[in-house]
Amino acid sequence: MDKDTVSIYFVRAALAHLAPEALPAVLRAAGIPAEMLAHRQARVPARAFAALWLAVAHQLDDEFFGLDARRMKVGSFA
Repeated sequence: MDKDTVSIYFVRAALAHLAPEALPAVLRAAGIPAEMLAHRQARVPARAFAALWLAVAHQLDDEFFGLDARRMKVGSFA
């Protein structure tokens, strides 16, 4: 069992900016089962959340996840 985990709340928040049809592929890329989203107390391994963050950023091509007037292209922080 992973010691470092992240609440499913933050997973849902990251996914909120995606089109519904993109969810399965992004969750699969992060290794997070879609069923976990229904469990309010669920936690995911920190490395799965990190993979999710990258997958969402790539899907949106925006490292700011749409939270700024202008997008921050993937790789800007590299």
